[in-house]
Parts: sequence; structure tokens; C-alpha cells
Amino acid sequence: KEYMDNIPFIQYRSHDKFSETEYPQYTNLGDLLKQWSPYDTSPQGWKNSLFHPNKNNGIRRFNFSDQQERALAQSYRIRELPFIIFDIDMLDKASNGPFSLPMLLETFGNSLKRAERSSDNHFMYYSMKKTAQAAKTYPDWKPPQEDILLSFPDFIQEAKIIIEQKNDNSALSHLYLTISAGEGLRTPWIRKALPFFSPGDPFFSVDSSEFLGINCRFGMKGVIAAPHYDGKRNFIAMVRGRKRYVLLPPSECSRLDLYPRGHPSARHASLNWADAEKVGENSKLYHAQATEVVVSMGEILYLPSYWFHYIISQDASIQCNARSGDSLIGRNHITACGLYKDESSKSN
Repeated sequence: KEYMDNIPFIQYRSHDKFSETEYPQYTNLGDLLKQWSPYDTSPQGWKNSLFHPNKNNGIRRFNFSDQQERALAQSYRIRELPFIIFDIDMLDKASNGPFSLPMLLETFGNSLKRAERSSDNHFMYYSMKKTAQAAKTYPDWKPPQEDILLSFPDFIQEAKIIIEQKNDNSALSHLYLTISAGEGLRTPWIRKALPFFSPGDPFFSVDSSEFLGINCRFGMKGVIAAPHYDGKRNFIAMVRGRKRYVLLPPSECSRLDLYPRGHPSARHASLNWADAEKVGENSKLYHAQATEVVVSMGEILYLPSYWFHYIISQDASIQCNARSGDSLIGRNHITACGLYKDESSKSN
């Protein structure tokens, strides 16, 4: 609520013409992170952002229930550019029905779920298949977080502790509970709650033959997912809560000091972007071109193939996403970085 009070749903006219040369607008990554620290989850940070919707510089938002605006959103998808859609009736029903806390507690019960525990609020995907080789090639490498099993009620109790912290909680242990794409696809209540995430949907499934399923992630307030790209087109639904997405186009790949192919965390940034001093010391990274958006409950972000994203949970959140196929647009930049063959669809 505290965010939505300041966000107009319509920041453009539905008959506006598409302008490829003006969208999206960017600023230096270093300036963006300096203005709003990743450790700051207060609503004031988004309100002051250069890319807040009130300033008409940010990611476009389209009313999905309006036929003209939905068609305009589809034109952005065809051009492989990010956008937000809102007023999705089925998502609103899912948020307030099957994904409400009472319903989730009833559905999950005390069964154990896969989760990840970090010693602080930072998380980074890594490939389990590459850990053995990593011990030889990268002897100092250690898994950034540990896999655990815990019940959903226990997860909620730990999430409440983080929420109740009045001071900076970034140094406290955080949890990320995950339902994989395959598990989501096999789970009847998730498929029923999010029917638009299906291979046959003409808007959300760009390539039905490569539909990967439905990932769902339950995150604590303040969780930070390391910057990375994914090779598949991605629709990201904010079922509950809010997340800040710092976005960079594929053309910025060479500036970002990514872990190389063969590394367990290939495709991910090797530097901690929340460390203002380190970002400031790296001129190439500091001047990478970036934008940002806060995705709120009931909204869906379209993230094209190969776009870099750095994710900060503004509060406790539930995010479900579906991927389908990849694009040729931007692949040349990823190839030039030596990473194209190391694509994966399992990241955050």
C-alpha cells in the first residue's frame, strides 16, 4: 500500500506510438545505486528514483484488461523490450485466494520444502553439477548459500523476525524458499491459480514448445539476488509483496565483470553491487547503463532474453514466473562475452 499510493497506473496514452530510440531510458549504474542503496527497502527510495512512474522515464506500464493497451504491450514483447502489465484478474484472484497466507499454511501444512539459507541477505545461483570441477579450477570458491529443508510455518516464523527488525537486517541470516519449474508444473493448485502460465497462452507463452513450467519463490524482506542474465524469455508475476529490479540491456555485458563459463555461478556478477566503494572503484561497472522498476503485487514484468537483472525484495514476497524460448536479440553481446554456451534457466 505504501508504494501504490504514489504510483499512477497510467503514465502514457494508449495511442502513443512506439519509439525504439527513446526506450528505455538509462543512467549510470553507479549513480543509480548511490541514490538508492540496495540495503534501503524504505518506500522513499522508490519515490525518489529517477525512474519512478511519476517522472515518466521508467519502464512502461500497460493495463492488461484494456485491449488496446494489451496490444501495445505485445508490440514491446515482439521487440524484446521490458514492460509491466497490471489489472490481470486471474493474478489478483490468485494473490488473494490460493496464495494468501491462511491458504498457503493449509496447503503446505508441515511438509518439508526445499529452501536456501544465506548467512546474510545475499543469494547467488550456482550449478551443483559444476561444484566438483570448481574445487580444482577455483579452489577458493564456496557455495554462496546452503540448501536446507524446512516447513512453511517455520519459514514464516523466520520471515516475521526479519520484518520486525527496525534496524538494518542485512547481516542476519535470510531464507529463500523455492518451488522449481517442474514441480510447479506438476502441482495442480499452482496451475489452477495461474492458468495464464501455460504452454497454450498466446500472450505469456512466446514459444510453447519450450515452455519450462512455473517457478515460485518465497522470499524474505531485504533478500538480494545477485545480478545475472537468463537465456529464456521471462514473465515474472508478483503474487504478493514487492521487488526492485535493476535492469541492464545485453549490450552492457562486457562492463559487468561476470563469472566466466565453467564457473558454478557463470552469468552472474562477480562483484557485490551493494558495496558502494567497490562499485565506485570500478569505472567500467560504474558507468554501465541501467534502469530500475519496483514490481508490486498484481503486476507482471516481462524480461526479455539476456537482460541483466539485480533483484532486491522490498518486503516479504511471493514471485512466480514462467519462461518460454529464447531470442536472437542481444545474443551477440552475450556471445562476445564468451557466455552464450553457458545459458541456464534455473536462476533467480
